[in-house]
Amino acid sequence: ASQLIEKLSQIEYQAVGINPKGFVGFASAEDAYHYICGKLLSPGSWQEFGGSKVNASLELSYPLKRGVLNLAINQVNVQSGEQVTPAILFSGNLNYPLLGNTITEKIQDLQQVIGNWQNDVKTFQELLVEKFLPLSSPVQAISGSVFLN
Repeated sequence: ASQLIEKLSQIEYQAVGINPKGFVGFASAEDAYHYICGKLLSPGSWQEFGGSKVNASLELSYPLKRGVLNLAINQVNVQSGEQVTPAILFSGNLNYPLLGNTITEKIQDLQQVIGNWQNDVKTFQELLVEKFLPLSSPVQAISGSVFLN
């Protein structure tokens, strides 16, 4: 990403987003459903309508010192070869407005934010481990991407 920024140094960047993802596998689709609809949300009659269960997902936003951590939580199926595993996908977006009054200052800030991407992934992992994950289910497949705005 740093090489791309150097080649495109005349663009007026406004913000940068770091997008980590991870998932937790469950033994059954019912267990994954119960995690969202029974643990994260309060059970109630709203969970069924027209004879069908709701497909629930959550979007949360955590203000941080510098930016915002947006977290989407969705029930998914993860396929590996022929095997399909019910899972909960945690998709993060750490969004940082760039600081500085000039293009040069914003590019320096952009490079600093991108250079600290490991800290953002660590923050994301800490949120999942401390607030969302069952003790017996470590998060799997942490990945990330960087988007420039």
